[in-house]
Amino acid sequence: MVWAFYFGILEEINERLEKYPLITPYFSIGLGLLFSGGLFYLYWQALQKEPEFPFVAFAVAHFFLSTYSFMFVAGALTWLIGTLLFFFEIFGYITFYISDNVGIKDWLRRDIAVVVVSALLYGSLRKAIGDVEIIYGFSLRPAYIIVPLLGMFFGTPGAIGVALGSLFKDILSRGLGIGSFGRLISDFLGAYILYKSVKDPSFSNIKSLGEFYIWGVVVQPIVTTIYRAWWLEFLIKMEGSVFEAVDVIIFAWALYSPLLLLENVFINAFIVPVVGFILYPEVKAIGLLWKDRAGASKLYKKYKDLLEESNRIKIYLNKLETLRTEGMISETAYAQLKEEYSNKLTLLEAKIKEHEEELKKVEGSRVS
Repeated sequence: MVWAFYFGILEEINERLEKYPLITPYFSIGLGLLFSGGLFYLYWQALQKEPEFPFVAFAVAHFFLSTYSFMFVAGALTWLIGTLLFFFEIFGYITFYISDNVGIKDWLRRDIAVVVVSALLYGSLRKAIGDVEIIYGFSLRPAYIIVPLLGMFFGTPGAIGVALGSLFKDILSRGLGIGSFGRLISDFLGAYILYKSVKDPSFSNIKSLGEFYIWGVVVQPIVTTIYRAWWLEFLIKMEGSVFEAVDVIIFAWALYSPLLLLENVFINAFIVPVVGFILYPEVKAIGLLWKDRAGASKLYKKYKDLLEESNRIKIYLNKLETLRTEGMISETAYAQLKEEYSNKLTLLEAKIKEHEEELKKVEGSRVS
């Protein structure tokens, strides 16, 4: 399956990177800084050559256009994989490829709260704070700073919250339409990729920074940029724009995508690590990190399994009583079976009570 293959690639890369614990983080940080620095150097050069319209001379824009056929296919595949990942997470299918099999169906109330808070926070910031121009032709969306952090800190609930926040912003802006779906999936991927690939989001050591700079500064911006450019071209063509086909390609791949790549790389390389370093201890202290919440979800899943087994035994004992009343079982067999399953039920109820006590200690648990 596509999503299993995707996760397999991530795990394989991470395992290979871990074989070189001393060299890899420095190399990853260097690569991320070289990538980001190179992009801005090329843009600065273009700005010197064409101060009124720098994208005409921007090498990245020329690269996207010269490799258009490849980029279009890559964008289509990214759209397919990203859309599948979003819906598989929503409906809980991703859990089939996770060892503990804990997914959306096992979320606690606190996980739902994380989705709601993430959506409201991101959507409100997107609505309240517009683009901030840094230099001519280059602007930032300050709200995007929290997208990687919501994914790394809160996991799937944070990524889904980002997606819903994008939708929420479009509703507030009265801009809800088919284009909203592309923005929703793109923002989801922006958070989700880093949730799946960055194991330590503390930004407090060289290994944590190394993980983030390879995945957050190089991989994530490229993936989301290709996705958004492909979706923009597809959307304009589908809506029957008056633009000529070649104009649509230039707009999507030579104007929009280089600007988006610059923005994402700048935010992830220079702002997110600082903000993440400040916020991580606070998020950790209140137990909202996805790894900490996953333990509670596992506990709740076990609690549900025990309840189901307990109910099955109760049904069996009721049937046993019916068989005895109808004279379809001997008293000896009835007594033996009732004693055996009553003892099992007693042990199960003791375990259920233990799990209930543990769950009560977890803020936001949903014992029912």
